[in-house]
Amino acid sequence: MPPGPVAISLHGCDGVNDTTDPYYPPIFLASLGYLVIEPDSYFQTNDLKCVGFNIPLAASLGLPYRVKDAEYAVAKVLGSSYFDKKTLLVQGQSQGALVLSLAPNLKGATKILWTGYPCVNVDEWWLRGVPKMLMFSFQDPWGAVANCPRYADWDIHILPGSEHNPLRDPAGRAL
Repeated sequence: MPPGPVAISLHGCDGVNDTTDPYYPPIFLASLGYLVIEPDSYFQTNDLKCVGFNIPLAASLGLPYRVKDAEYAVAKVLGSSYFDKKTLLVQGQSQGALVLSLAPNLKGATKILWTGYPCVNVDEWWLRGVPKMLMFSFQDPWGAVANCPRYADWDIHILPGSEHNPLRDPAGRAL
């Protein structure tokens, strides 16, 4: 295949799921013209894959493995022949966004899309100079909206609905 824009999509704690949903992040990104890579990455445990917003518990259960998976995926794409050397979007949904917040070594990413996880761990220093968009629903059943800081590299959108995947909301897709 000729070189083109690539997206690495980091799934939530329930893993790779419904590929028939047109708003499932990898499917949606593919519809926008990205070659999408979705690492099948878990906590490396047989249980407690979904630990919600208990970050210390998540870290103790192996979230660092998911961070290493994300860093490995970025490194592989950067060295590939199918990457156009211009656009590498890294997207995280739910726990995949938490992985992003703990992965400061994603050097080479040219865009970040953070969905379905609140403004927890949003930091100005993280990948400075790389445009980052965060989309989260105000009434997301998986967590409360934290006060979102306003940093130059962050485009933060709190949607009025209750979708955990904000791409299912027309307002989220329009962004």
